[in-house]
Amino acid sequence: MIFRRQFYLAWAVAAVSCLAITVLLRTVLSGIGLPISYTTLKLILVLPVMIPCVLLGIWVTNRHAQKMLRKELLDRGVPICVPCGYTLIGSPGPNCPECGKPLGARVQEILDTDAPA
Repeated sequence: MIFRRQFYLAWAVAAVSCLAITVLLRTVLSGIGLPISYTTLKLILVLPVMIPCVLLGIWVTNRHAQKMLRKELLDRGVPICVPCGYTLIGSPGPNCPECGKPLGARVQEILDTDAPA
């Protein structure tokens, strides 16, 4: 549910940003004596502004979804590095062998309970 709300929020921010840039650009161009139609302005904005905004929105929501899934796996008792996603089953050290970041207390707790006695 949280992911869905943030997904819609990211797309709303991208849409409002593109609309604001469109209005601002038209106002600036009209102010310096270059009247421009909204159709032309839309064509100008599609490639340099809207496509990067959409790609950024997709990237941000994808990164957020990855972190949420990794935290869900941790909650279910799967030892996983939250920053990089490396599975830490049988990992001997206090750091992730993939990214080198220190393991959190929850991961250490899962590893200690899964370790053979």
